[in-house]
Amino acid sequence: MNELHVVFGATGALGSAIVRCLSRHNKPVLAVVRDEDKAQRVLPEDTEYSVADALDTDHVQYLCQGATAIYNCVHTRGENWFKLTENLIAGAKAVGARLIYPSNIHVYGPLQRSPATEDHPRLATSKRGILRNSIEKMLADAHTRDGLQYVIPRLGGIYGPLVTDSFIAEITESAIQDKQAFWYGKLDVLFDLVYVDDAAMACVLLSSVPQEPGDDPVWHIPGCGPITGRRFIELTFQAAGHKPKMGVRSRLMLSALGMAVPAAKELVELLYEFETPTLMDGSKFTTAFPRFRYTPYEEGIPRMVEWFREYLAEQASLTGKP
Repeated sequence: MNELHVVFGATGALGSAIVRCLSRHNKPVLAVVRDEDKAQRVLPEDTEYSVADALDTDHVQYLCQGATAIYNCVHTRGENWFKLTENLIAGAKAVGARLIYPSNIHVYGPLQRSPATEDHPRLATSKRGILRNSIEKMLADAHTRDGLQYVIPRLGGIYGPLVTDSFIAEITESAIQDKQAFWYGKLDVLFDLVYVDDAAMACVLLSSVPQEPGDDPVWHIPGCGPITGRRFIELTFQAAGHKPKMGVRSRLMLSALGMAVPAAKELVELLYEFETPTLMDGSKFTTAFPRFRYTPYEEGIPRMVEWFREYLAEQASLTGKP
């Protein structure tokens, strides 16, 4: 059967990494993007892409024609998640494609056991986790009702090139500029982080992993091993050529900020992940793919710093600010 991998949200960190991974392995890929200029900057030169809105039902159906695997890497907010997911489910069902829908550990809430296995109860307490659980229920219902094929790569926190929308990016920028970097919660609590190219490769592998009726579609992809915030900041400053300067944004600080900034309020709801070890057991994936090699922090962090150094220089040249 002819393959076609359709990647929605293909200019983001994970989406573009998936496209690069597919291209390296000579897999036919269609990148679906919102920003054509960005697509030309971040995707491989010969990538076939289409400019589209994933909330446009008819356009999604059209783009999914001939697909064998469909990846959701779209960043959206609020109620748009439901419309987006409905569209991708419909597109996948129409052609019998597998839907790869990356997610995270927010769905479990504070863990009953750590590291958590894929069957951990989904007892989310945060707004983001409850939303994720609703989305994952949509996928499960579509599987039960209509036979949707899908997998959920449950990823650790993503770091690496193009990851510009997280606190990891703030830490990296601070390290490059020799400023104080801040972690959340507690510096010495272990935390799962996965290099973006590893997350992408895992998603591609799971696009064709054999599935039997009744198999759990969830696969934990935690990364090369848990790391403390202190050690991550130390390695980031080391890669940037500076001595580490670090601080903590505490629950009290974020709670006060959350009174005026909604994003800070959402972070307070997730702060338990930084206060007690909230880790995933990745043995299901490593057993299925014994030759898979996660990128060590000692390799991934310098690559991230190198990319961010170029990115910040480019931004400075565009704005005229040093």
